[in-house]
Amino acid sequence: MAATDHAPIVLTRVVPRRILVRNALWSYALISISLFGSLYYLSIPRGTWPGVLAGQLGTGLIVLVAYLRYRLTYIEVTTESIVERGFFGFTRRVPLPRVARTILAETYRSHAPDSTPQLVVRDAAGKRLLRMRGTFWSLAAIRRVADATGVPTEHFPDPITSREFLSSFPGSAYWFEHRPALFIATVLAVFAASLAVVLGLMWLAGIPITLGN
Repeated sequence: MAATDHAPIVLTRVVPRRILVRNALWSYALISISLFGSLYYLSIPRGTWPGVLAGQLGTGLIVLVAYLRYRLTYIEVTTESIVERGFFGFTRRVPLPRVARTILAETYRSHAPDSTPQLVVRDAAGKRLLRMRGTFWSLAAIRRVADATGVPTEHFPDPITSREFLSSFPGSAYWFEHRPALFIATVLAVFAASLAVVLGLMWLAGIPITLGN
């Protein structure tokens, strides 16, 4: 690709780990077969199966949109900037000359058997410009981005805890980290949403819903 006044050279482009979306699709397929199989079994004698079909198509559409959004997510380094396209479609550009440090470390949590690579790209003032976590990005992708910035990468020789990593580089944490109450609220919200979906599908199928005695 030749550089022009309007088209900087793309040095590298990486995408999130595909195994995550494959595992999610397999999980959805297994849950869907069990759930909708039961609902069809109960709703066909009642003649309410079209409601179950509508619910299945609706949830399938949501999964399809999420899959496409995931496939469109990427991080790109050009001769001018770092481009980060997020899951929700937002695109953020950081001028490449702002990059002053790139730090790569292996982090771990007490309940996890393996360590996870973390990359933080910071400016001269210590502000986080980019962060890549091994949960979503492969180590090869992380290294490609770090190398493409043109700034020597600082490696931590030994694994450290996630808390030590974030405390060593203030400002690197996302807004939801270090907030256990928010994590609990998110888990409860996901549980409530899942329960609401199941109850809604039962209602579409015309299956009586009994709460308590």
